[in-house]
Amino acid sequence: MKDTKKLLSTYVRSFNATDDECVIQAVSNDEAEEWLMARAPRIAVPDAEIEKTYYFRWWTYRKHVKKTPEGYVMTEFHPDVAWAGKYNTIPCACTFHMREGRWLRENGFLDDYMKFWYRDGAKQLHVYSNAFEAAIGWLGEMRGDDTGLDLLDAMENSYELWKTEHMTKNGLYWSHDGYDGSEYSISGHGLRATLNSYQYVNALAIARLLRKKGEIAKAEKYEKEAAELKKRFNELLWDEKLGFYRTIPQKSVDSEPYFNELHYVRELWDYIPWLYGTATEGKADAFRQLLDERGFFGKCGLTTAERRHPCYGIFYTGEEFFNWLKMRGEEPFDWDETEGHECLWHGPSWPFATCTTLGAVANLLVSGEKQDAITKDDYLMLLHQYAAAHKRTREDGVVIPWIDEDMNPDNGDWISRTRLSNWHGERFPKDKGGYERGKDYNHSTFCDLVLEGLFGVRPDADGIRFAPLFPAEWEYAQVDDLLIHGHNIGVNYEKGKGYCVYQDGEKVFENATPTEFYLK
Repeated sequence: MKDTKKLLSTYVRSFNATDDECVIQAVSNDEAEEWLMARAPRIAVPDAEIEKTYYFRWWTYRKHVKKTPEGYVMTEFHPDVAWAGKYNTIPCACTFHMREGRWLRENGFLDDYMKFWYRDGAKQLHVYSNAFEAAIGWLGEMRGDDTGLDLLDAMENSYELWKTEHMTKNGLYWSHDGYDGSEYSISGHGLRATLNSYQYVNALAIARLLRKKGEIAKAEKYEKEAAELKKRFNELLWDEKLGFYRTIPQKSVDSEPYFNELHYVRELWDYIPWLYGTATEGKADAFRQLLDERGFFGKCGLTTAERRHPCYGIFYTGEEFFNWLKMRGEEPFDWDETEGHECLWHGPSWPFATCTTLGAVANLLVSGEKQDAITKDDYLMLLHQYAAAHKRTREDGVVIPWIDEDMNPDNGDWISRTRLSNWHGERFPKDKGGYERGKDYNHSTFCDLVLEGLFGVRPDADGIRFAPLFPAEWEYAQVDDLLIHGHNIGVNYEKGKGYCVYQDGEKVFENATPTEFYLK
């Protein structure tokens, strides 16, 4: 077995050595090794890109733990940005903060974070769409306890507020693309896969807590609403011609849906139904688009829109952006008349969208559905590609680990950083977020894709399902010190010796190859 403590220490020290620590919050670089050693599950895998990026993402995650007079919160950006709320918080990424952070031992800072978002009646939580109620449920499943029960009334109020604000007469939720976190998408505003899928899992998370509380009739109401939403979602948003989920354009909550050929598109967002359970069987051929260079596949990352669409583009100038708007007959909204917008969703690769897509792939692969559109090898290839994108070449030629906002899928350049480094001739202007705005950007998951996806560790209310996706051809694969349901869980695989699961140091399962197992 590998010495994973030594691995963590070596990686953290290497990251510290090349880091420009421009913002320090609750845990400094000097404290990072001790903090992560006490909290982060440790892995060892033969894929060097995946292993390094796994530790790098925990190293960047702790940078965003922020202590405030109201307890701990999580940030998305290091520097203060104008569109953030109190303590520089932004709810667009809050689901990811919870989904990733649930794997940490001693994750009580997330309890502060949950309470923070509900203090104002969830109004700030609703600035951007999210699945925060579901994320609370995932944390509870990891802990094996009643996490969220003391917040149940607030969770219900938040769920109902989404209905008041965004429900249409079509029985689906409406979203503004920018407030889904996807500014200037090809599909635009309308009935989208995002909030509809979020509300589906939010309803189920609330129902589970209601059942724990003994309020069965109320739980059944939420379960019925979730089932009806899923049915309506698949009736309206699955497009047989595209073989894909899609957005139905609708300018506002109250306006009528319309059709526009330039909005008719496959987008990476539309794999979200497989991540959150709103997809129904028989639609898996949609995953072929991930491996198609006319679809979403790029040399360095997945594109956010299919390349074959006439509105697909990778822009570095305001002129390109405004020509794009003109082609679509649209007007810019409050953006710089020369530079345009630095964060666009009509083609660039976003870790935000990539991580949801890889989570969807993993869910399909372990679902039991018969399909030949995508394989375990494809998942590993795409995860490796995602890991390999975590880098930047400095001006002195040194390659350093890096995570930022949007990326050029063809050459790996971080587009927003490149543009902001010379915005109107000014380097990282303050009104755009200031110095290195996107550095260590905390708006995606990676460790979750390794632990739940690659290693297949899937906690639920009753136990842990193990459904590994790593190949039997690997010489080894190891994860140590997972805290699940109050027990220390480990997984170890050595080619020729077999696959083992440990609980509190005792071997509870052994098999010749990585295979599915359920631990109660």
